[in-house]
Amino acid sequence: MTNDPYVASSSGESNSSAIPRKGSFRGNKSAVAADHPIAASTGAHILHEGGSAADAAIAMSAVLTVVQPQMSHLGGDLFAMVFSPQNGSIALNSSGAAPSNTKIQEFKDLKEIPESGVNSVTTPGCVAGWEALHTRFGKLPWPRLFEPAEQLAREGFPPSQALIRALIGGKKKVKPSKYFLSIFEQSFTDNTQKVIQPELANTFRIIMRDGSSGFYDGEIVEHCLNHLNADGQLFKKDDWQGDARWEEPLSTNFLGHKVLTQPPPSRGLVLLLALKKYDSLLKKKADSTVKEQLAMESFIYATKLVDSLAGDPDQTGFDAYQLITNEQQSTGKLQAGSDGGTTHLLAIDNSGFSISLIQSIFSSWGSGVFVPETGILLNNRMRGFVLDENHPNMVSPGKRPMHTLHSYLVTDKEDNLYALGGTPGAFRQPQTNLQILDGLIRLQKNPQDALDDPRWGIDPEKGLFVESRTPNILGEKLQFEGSPAHYLESWDGWTGRASVARIYPNWLEVGCDLRGEGQAIVD
Repeated sequence: MTNDPYVASSSGESNSSAIPRKGSFRGNKSAVAADHPIAASTGAHILHEGGSAADAAIAMSAVLTVVQPQMSHLGGDLFAMVFSPQNGSIALNSSGAAPSNTKIQEFKDLKEIPESGVNSVTTPGCVAGWEALHTRFGKLPWPRLFEPAEQLAREGFPPSQALIRALIGGKKKVKPSKYFLSIFEQSFTDNTQKVIQPELANTFRIIMRDGSSGFYDGEIVEHCLNHLNADGQLFKKDDWQGDARWEEPLSTNFLGHKVLTQPPPSRGLVLLLALKKYDSLLKKKADSTVKEQLAMESFIYATKLVDSLAGDPDQTGFDAYQLITNEQQSTGKLQAGSDGGTTHLLAIDNSGFSISLIQSIFSSWGSGVFVPETGILLNNRMRGFVLDENHPNMVSPGKRPMHTLHSYLVTDKEDNLYALGGTPGAFRQPQTNLQILDGLIRLQKNPQDALDDPRWGIDPEKGLFVESRTPNILGEKLQFEGSPAHYLESWDGWTGRASVARIYPNWLEVGCDLRGEGQAIVD
């Protein structure tokens, strides 16, 4: 047996897939977590200055667009779950719609929506989301929240290993390539060089001065639309409007706890339907030893149901609240999705006000369309639509695509906050969140241990994947459509880079996924 308290091993031999016994970070009153240490540090500083959790989340969100441009950007979208001890829970959806002159017939001729280029872009919602959060819950002055991001863009930062690896794909995807290489090429070839983004720094200065109107009006939108409309008018000026909405959360009960998430166009509905089904199966099959297989069956049921019924409520009238209440039969097949360009963060201040926020440009490097005059990278969220004319998520001008993005809150029987969290991971997000909540609630694990457990993930086209461990007990338990699992390497980021906080009456604890480059900080 090893004497190292940080490593679990059944023998004294070195074991690369052993579970590091890191444990959760524990603190007395406040916490932040983000998928990059500079972002987490920024959030902690904002809290120490007296900022609210919303202030910290906005500042971290802005920093992440600078230091993780492949994952999120000002040209992307933002969703959040907010908890106030006085007023309870509320959801923020801030995502944009397809342009007025969406090229539907061109998509049909191609038999797909492009992965990159101007025709893959929807109106960004991120900056509108920042302003909605600050207007309702902010304490510090608006400009202060963007000082760290502006400074990092102007003075530069050392690129992480994850960003350096991502530059390989970026060189193939991002246009104009001359601008992309001018910003990132030296960092790719010389690890001593910082990433400096002067145009992005100037964009932040405009937002600091003018608020979200500085992004959705004036010189920024002119530059963006000049690039998007270079081959004809795709976006009208009126299309480029922020659409941040405060919504009533969706919720369901799971083993005596209430789990809450965003309503459509978020696909957080998949997580809730899966938890509801799983709760039912656990009660019916209490003697089953393969709880993970029941969780997987629940996820498959929920995904098929949402994939067949859900579309932008504004244009379809889809009622997710009713669907949660009235269970239906699930038909159809699992739909494949793109790999994601997404990041998650959370913040809790010393008043108990808490936020779980997720932001994205959809795929890694989004549409690949940089607007050089602004330093803004635009999303490819059009890929969230389908081309079936009879489907509620059929692409249409002015319509919001269904989103993979969601985060969650968990409350107890007295409606006190119990936990909050989320993960990147494209279409795998509800799978990962389901497994983490199973560990956190059913198995009563602390956040870090719930994150550290090996995970399964279903790719509709390639089958079931399970993280390898020694021994590979989870993989030996599971199968998908009669086939055994394929194995991923231990700690493979394909299954997510989650962060989770657990709240107690007098203290809290936070876990941050070892599969990413994130950090949690507690006070």
